[in-house]
Amino acid sequence: MATSATSVRVVLGTPALQLSGGLLTLRIPVLNAGDVALGTFACTDIRLGAAVRTSPPAVPLPLGTVGPRNNVTVLAKFTGATTGSRLLLTLRGSYLVNGVSYGLTLNRYVTVPAESVPTLPTLRARLQATTGNAQWNYTVINEEAATSSQRVASVSLQVAAPVTVTGTPPGWRAETDNATYVLWVSDDFAPPYPTHVAPGQSLSGFQITCPRPASEAGPYSLVAWNHAADDAGLVVAEYTLTPHR
Repeated sequence: MATSATSVRVVLGTPALQLSGGLLTLRIPVLNAGDVALGTFACTDIRLGAAVRTSPPAVPLPLGTVGPRNNVTVLAKFTGATTGSRLLLTLRGSYLVNGVSYGLTLNRYVTVPAESVPTLPTLRARLQATTGNAQWNYTVINEEAATSSQRVASVSLQVAAPVTVTGTPPGWRAETDNATYVLWVSDDFAPPYPTHVAPGQSLSGFQITCPRPASEAGPYSLVAWNHAADDAGLVVAEYTLTPHR
């Protein structure tokens, strides 16, 4: 619990944990148990003992306004955590009350569970980001097994800053409102869909620019097309680097 302003009380709830393939996923509830709204709430650091955080790839992680008696969930992933180990989870954040910025630090111990299989299948793919010169470059990496029929067919980014799409791979098209989202979609609409990203392959050339050079963590999703069924496939939703608001 942290009390940084009158009538403010923030509580770190009990996280839901799942260990699968050596990757520990935590869904961390943060409750505003006070009487005032926490404006511009952001997570500025997440640590779990000596484990290595893989997601979000950067901070801050903006989470919006959290009203009184409401909560927000922070998703984080770590490697290097072993079953049965008891680790200290530390979440640091910042928020505004009446125009004044405050910081907070929340702690609790968690115990790493046994390995388990995810209840809902997700696409084994990721979006790799590199930045520099006010440019954000993205590469889609399909990590599905070679026998998988899941091919990545669209990339969606959520942004909170003025952006311009300055790179789109051949055979793809881009849609954006230049302020809140960017969507890249393969222009293939009939088999054999040659521009879809197959298992074991990657595709670069996705690029946006922004006059603000700093980065924050922002949500993205990759959607696959199931070539065997010729129908919509699996989805993965994660965080990547996006321009800072």
